[in-house]
Parts: sequence; C-alpha cells; structure tokens
Amino acid sequence: MSASEQEAVDTPEETALAVSMESEEEPTRVKPAAEIIRELEAADLKADRPDLHPGDAVRVHATIREGDRERIQIFEGILIAMKHGGNRRTITVRKTSFGVAVERIFPLHSPLVAKVEVVRSHHVRRAKLYFLRKRKGKAARLREKRR
Repeated sequence: MSASEQEAVDTPEETALAVSMESEEEPTRVKPAAEIIRELEAADLKADRPDLHPGDAVRVHATIREGDRERIQIFEGILIAMKHGGNRRTITVRKTSFGVAVERIFPLHSPLVAKVEVVRSHHVRRAKLYFLRKRKGKAARLREKRR
C-alpha cells in the first residue's frame, strides 16, 4: 500500500484527532509558589524606605502604644545587621545611652515604623557588625564615608 492509499484508509476519528492536536494552544505556564508569594508580598512593601546598609547611622521613628494613646519615639543608632528579604526584612539598630548599650530589632516594612532616616554612612567591610558589642567608647567608632 502506498502513502496516498494509507491516507485514504484513515478513519475520520484519526484525522479529527490530528487536527485537534495541531490547533491546541500551548498550555499556560504555572507560576512557582515562590513567585506567587513574591507578588503578594510586593503589595506590602513600603516605597518610602531609604537604601540602607550596615554601618549607617539611622534614625527610626517607631509608633509606641501606651494604653489608648499613640506616640512616635525616635531611636537613633548604628545599623549593625539586616536580615531576611521582601516584607520580612528586619534591621537591628544599636545605640549607647548613659553607658548602657541598647539594641532593637525593627521590622522595616511594618506599619508601626513610621519613618527611617539615614543620618550618616560609615565605611565597613562586613555585613554584620556584631563585633561592636564587645567594644566600648572610642574603640566602637566607625570611619565615616567620604562623599
């Protein structure tokens, strides 16, 4: 049997199947879960946050609730660590007042953090500045960046 005779013998079901396979569109791509989560989190990101780096002297304006009242408290210190990413990003700020060192961890994109300002930038060579915990006084100073 030749090829032309074979085509004549094909049943209508086979030809319909062949036509339907050719006309099918490519299936839509299923997004990975990480990509879907990233898109959902993008809605919660605050656009007014500055570009922060470890070693920056920052001023964080945090909302404090005292009973039924709210007020803004400013916490100024050195940014010693940044963790996570997206809307889970946290910053650790350390300051020394009256000889007592205090560290606070702020969720960067939280509605309780009203504003973050960069006061000064320092030259550092590490991502985490935990070594500052062991230093006191002049030993805890950082070299300021030249502009």
